[in-house]
Amino acid sequence: MKRLVLTLAVALVTALSASAQRLANIQVEARFITDKMVLELGLSNVQRNNILQLNLSYLDAINSYRDINGKAWKHRNKELRRMMSDLQWKRYKESYYFY
Repeated sequence: MKRLVLTLAVALVTALSASAQRLANIQVEARFITDKMVLELGLSNVQRNNILQLNLSYLDAINSYRDINGKAWKHRNKELRRMMSDLQWKRYKESYYFY
C-alpha cells in the first residue's frame, strides 16, 4: 500500500513540474516572438502588451502539431489584424517567421 501511495505521489509531482515547465517555456517563447514583432513591425507599447497576451494564449492552445494552424491561429490573426495598422499587417504577412 505504501508503494502505491508513493508511486502516485511521484507521478503527481512529475506531472505538476512538467506542467509548470511548459508554462515557463510558453512565456519565454511568447516574449521572444513579441519582442521580435516590436522590432520588425514597429509596435507601440500598448500593441506590445496586447500582442504579448495574444501570443501567450495562442501558444498555450497548441497541444499538437495539428493545432499550429488551427482555431487559435485564426483567432490570433483576426485579433492581430484588428490591432495593427495596414503597414504593420502587410509586414507581418510578408515575414515567414510570423505568419
